[in-house]
Amino acid sequence: MPTPQLGDHTQKRGRAVKSLIVIGNCLFSMALAAVPAWPVIAQDIPQEPDAFAQYVAGQIRTRISDAPVVVQGPLTVKVGDVQANLDRLFSFCQRNAGGCSTEVAMFAKGVAETYQSQTAPISRDAIRIVVRTNQYAQQVQNSLGPAAPTLLPTPFVEGLVLLPVLDTPTTFRLLYQADLKTLSLSEPEVQQLALTNLRAALALKPLMDVAKVTRSGQIGSLVGDSLNPSRLALHDTWEPLARAQKG
Repeated sequence: MPTPQLGDHTQKRGRAVKSLIVIGNCLFSMALAAVPAWPVIAQDIPQEPDAFAQYVAGQIRTRISDAPVVVQGPLTVKVGDVQANLDRLFSFCQRNAGGCSTEVAMFAKGVAETYQSQTAPISRDAIRIVVRTNQYAQQVQNSLGPAAPTLLPTPFVEGLVLLPVLDTPTTFRLLYQADLKTLSLSEPEVQQLALTNLRAALALKPLMDVAKVTRSGQIGSLVGDSLNPSRLALHDTWEPLARAQKG
């Protein structure tokens, strides 16, 4: 029996299907080649907690050369006296591999800046007082860890404390017990120095230049200067505003 022959139409259709398959394979290969490289880069970051901590410590070391950077414990890195907890960073990287590299870089930069601000030379002229809540002071102390230096809070009024800080154009940090030795001052002396410096700094902007007299029943506010809340510590500077408000 003669072998059946495919008609021209069927043969053409077969060739067309083969051509489409070839074109489809080419397009698929091109699509793979066009996929961004960041998922591959993200895979270089360890997914196991201890290895992840070592990796982040290595990133911090590239930014700090004058202090040891060591893995202190599970997801914990210590730079000098600065402790960095990696729990949230690790959790983020587990959920978002594509953004992990950027987040780790930002975290390492932040740790380095914190360390540099805490080790900056202390000038007595740059010490100020800030007013914070008891809760804020306690949260900061707790976040530093059990072996961390102690803050220097002084009770102000119920719920508020006075804290001495180092305030320069490039550094703003709280002072600790260890700073007392560097300054050769006692805790009360540091508090008094901070209040004296605060008064001198705020004298350049008297309260009546930044506070508006309000009508009866209104509540005024001070904005625009990080030292404005510290004015609460200087009771006598409020006298002109109290007279203007007939208070």
